Amino acid sequence: MSQTEELVHRLAAVCPTYSSDSESGTVNTESTLSELKIEDLTFFTLMMGIVVFLMLFTWLVLHRFRLGWLEKESLKQEALTAIEERRAEAATNEEETS
Repeated sequence: MSQTEELVHRLAAVCPTYSSDSESGTVNTESTLSELKIEDLTFFTLMMGIVVFLMLFTWLVLHRFRLGWLEKESLKQEALTAIEERRAEAATNEEETS
């Protein structure tokens, strides 16, 4: 047996075989959605995917707005701190001039 034949036999053992449609020469796969029949594990997987996506989307949106609010509060606090420092500096300057 040549190396090429041996390689072909090994690949044939590993690769799955499909029945092909003799008219079109394509792999025979039927669409589940064309018949509107989603059952058992397919339905469970679809529903679980939707639920996980919605939970992830909700978590991301909540934290996006939370971080925006925290940034706004941080800028507000910095502005208040700067105003207090200016007032303290102004009071110190008034005492020195008096």
